[in-house]
Amino acid sequence: MFESYKVETVETALKIFLELARLGQLHKEDYPEMVQAYKTDQEVQGLFTNIIEPLADVKVLESLYVLYLSPNVDNRFFGYTNEELRDKMKLATNRELYLAYFVILSLLAMFYGEDSLSEVSRSYVTVSDLEQFVSTRLQDLGANPDLPDLEKELEINLLSSVELWQDMPEYDPDLKALRRSTKNRISFILKVAMFLEAEGLAHVEQDRELYATEKTEQMVRKYYSDRGRQEKLLTLLCARKETL
Repeated sequence: MFESYKVETVETALKIFLELARLGQLHKEDYPEMVQAYKTDQEVQGLFTNIIEPLADVKVLESLYVLYLSPNVDNRFFGYTNEELRDKMKLATNRELYLAYFVILSLLAMFYGEDSLSEVSRSYVTVSDLEQFVSTRLQDLGANPDLPDLEKELEINLLSSVELWQDMPEYDPDLKALRRSTKNRISFILKVAMFLEAEGLAHVEQDRELYATEKTEQMVRKYYSDRGRQEKLLTLLCARKETL
């Protein structure tokens, strides 16, 4: 840890941080000096690690050619409130929002494995496979006698999400624009997928296949490397009556 920083180092780090705060990500092609400075200057990295990231409650995610700024889980300045997320996803209630969280977690589990959320296990996930995965896991969750304790621990109304999903038909054969509805499971998944795509966390191909992005991989590595966080999240997906 550096006890003091040169003025030039502070200026460089602040310029990088302000651009990341403004844009959310910096591509080496557009910002070669900033990306290079972050990657090669240990003092700049030290300033981020020791001061900027803890104070701003953020993480800088680094890939080969891009830097991403990601808020920590409880960050309410750089992150989204529930109300903001509902607005972005065009959801009406927190019940729908909690269900959207579960869909996202399920998608990550399908990409990176239910056991560890660490190793990429497939290149894409079909919307229909995701619907089946969510349906199975929510059915198991609804049958779990320890669901009230789990809701209290995670501070999420899981039962309402289970009921909401079970009340939805799988799809509406008369609906021509699937993305415009949340009244069936496939449309709900696509609405969540649209949000992930807008955030650079997924690519949706012809409303049938979902692909993870490089940003997704960096977030999974950064946030879910902690075993305690993994176990807490995976509890949701593995909360089957016979195992708890």
